[in-house]
Amino acid sequence: HDKFHQTHGMFHQTHYKIHQTHYKFHQTHYKFHQTHYKFHQTHYKFHQTRQTHYKFHQTHYKFHQTH
Repeated sequence: HDKFHQTHGMFHQTHYKIHQTHYKFHQTHYKFHQTHYKFHQTHYKFHQTRQTHYKFHQTHYKFHQTH
């Protein structure tokens, strides 16, 4: 009976460790996605700013042509 309890205890420990590993994996995965998302947002904002900058220069240029 003792052997059964020992094995049972080990089973629970292993089970718990698996869950911990699984959880850590998900946390890391989630953090990776967050970082990835933030990178894309920044990238997108950068491009938007560039577009605005470009439009500003175009307008400026046209203004000088007409004046």
